[in-house]
Amino acid sequence: MRKGYTVLELLVAMIIIGVLALISIPPILNSTVRTKNSIVKANARTVETSLYSNLLFSKAGDYSDIIEELIQNLNEDSKNPYDTDKPAYVSTGQERGSIVVVLGETSIDINGYGEVNGKKLITKRISLMGE
Repeated sequence: MRKGYTVLELLVAMIIIGVLALISIPPILNSTVRTKNSIVKANARTVETSLYSNLLFSKAGDYSDIIEELIQNLNEDSKNPYDTDKPAYVSTGQERGSIVVVLGETSIDINGYGEVNGKKLITKRISLMGE
């Protein structure tokens, strides 16, 4: 009667554990990217809702001031999910994790950028027609 395990049995167990680890690590790493992208989408919805609320009580033509004030107020409570040293809401750029709010002639465009710089993750548009 023998006690313990042979070197071969231990080696097989280590190989099995290694294979299981290789299978499980990529989904775990992708979950952080998905979480950060979800934050970007939620931030885009937040600015959209806030803009609708602010536009209801504004006069026509005050839009750029409203947008700048809103961006400033939202940045007090929010951070860029990819780089916490950078703001979550901006008026120019394509930085990953940022929500860019752009005033056009007939609409306000809200673009959220995900993991890859310059790649839009979400786009929303608020029409200014019917003033």
